[in-house]
Amino acid sequence: MSALGIDDELLAISILFPGYRPGDESEKYRKVEVFNQVEQIQYKINFTLEGYPEQPAKISISDFTSVGEGKVKQIETKANEMAASLAGEYCLCQILEDVHAQFQNLEQSKPWKLGGCGSGGCRCGSNSGCQCGSGSCSCGRI
Repeated sequence: MSALGIDDELLAISILFPGYRPGDESEKYRKVEVFNQVEQIQYKINFTLEGYPEQPAKISISDFTSVGEGKVKQIETKANEMAASLAGEYCLCQILEDVHAQFQNLEQSKPWKLGGCGSGGCRCGSNSGCQCGSGSCSCGRI
């Protein structure tokens, strides 16, 4: 039985993450990009693989929507810390899953997802100008 390698990991990423965009052949083992989405949040995670897996992948998150830069930087920092702790292992799928879970948590913690009209929050996306009453918002976006 042969050991798994980068080709196996890239194959797994292409199956598990439809947003995987392989680079051209010259970049294949140096850069990996995966576009992903969690409801309204969209993002692209970039892996730089110089020396990977012996050296940890360098991770950046870009092209994000519906989330603040500070939160994205926190997720990016955690992903890089995870990569450093897993140096020597093939771990891109694990990091992708962790980043996705963090964005899911952000999406689920949006105020209008936590409360709804009955709890003082409105699902319109903003409480300003939103008329909550009888369990529904006047904006009609529930």
